[in-house]
Amino acid sequence: MNLDEGARIFDFSLRAIPKDPGSGFFDALEIEASGLGGDPQQWAHLNLRRHGVYRWDLKYDRSEYFFSVPDFALGQHTNDNLRQTLDSLLEFHPGKSRVYLGFARREFDGPAFLTQDFARDEFLVFAPADRQTDDARAGIDFPLGRWALNLEQGYRKLETLSEYELPSGSGAGNNPGNNSTLSSFLR
Repeated sequence: MNLDEGARIFDFSLRAIPKDPGSGFFDALEIEASGLGGDPQQWAHLNLRRHGVYRWDLKYDRSEYFFSVPDFALGQHTNDNLRQTLDSLLEFHPGKSRVYLGFARREFDGPAFLTQDFARDEFLVFAPADRQTDDARAGIDFPLGRWALNLEQGYRKLETLSEYELPSGSGAGNNPGNNSTLSSFLR
């Protein structure tokens, strides 16, 4: 495992509860984190709440994926990707109902190579990942006796770039007995 240089937080946990609950801004504050500062898997979570008034959850995850095995597929299936997620949910509790607002962002990007089969031969292809998704949501919960009614509206924005390209010099393919060649490849 390759860890970045510098200071890091392996595991962190903090919980704060006021001496006089219900009189301050919050009844409970919780912060947890792991792997911050250079680990390939990092996360942090914040929870702030006041009973019967509000609750706020904020979550962050970051994962680095690296794959390169020279003995697999001639070493041509490789990737070096980064996945990040940020998720926030704010709930208000006026009476017995619950009103909430949420936002989430998911990102996945990084270079990758793979092979594409064409005319009984395999060709090296550059296949970078570049995706971002934003989700926003708002809703309300109503208790109805033994039942509950939930009304929610959401919005999603997706940006993605999935262009595969033929790197220069890889148009001859992997099979020396096959005369197939590619001069360009775009998907």
